Amino acid sequence: MSPLESSRPVQSMSLAEVENEIERNAERLAVLKDARSRAYLQSSTGANEVKEMGNRRKALADKKSWTGRLGRAESKEIKALQEQIRTRGQATDAAIAEMRAISDETRELTKRQEVLDKRRTDLRARGR
Repeated sequence: MSPLESSRPVQSMSLAEVENEIERNAERLAVLKDARSRAYLQSSTGANEVKEMGNRRKALADKKSWTGRLGRAESKEIKALQEQIRTRGQATDAAIAEMRAISDETRELTKRQEVLDKRRTDLRARGR
């Protein structure tokens, strides 16, 4: 359930309720920012590792014996690298999906914060 769906309508909230929700949302936004940073670091690290493994796989594939074939050790290493590349690629995809979900929630919370800030300003102007 999104933050916008779970909260009461802003127009029916008192100043204290608005300020409490603003504080909770600010804390949640800080947590999301930290999670987004970790997910970004994980995805960029994973992408770099996949690139390095791909380069190693290509170097091994280019290294052939005088018969034009790969040796057994090279073939085994290439297969192992391909499996690692696939696994790391999936982990990177998962980190990217997590970043997208975090961005969506952050966007919703930011919109809610704007509405709450406006309501707080209105309530303070009225003296409530």
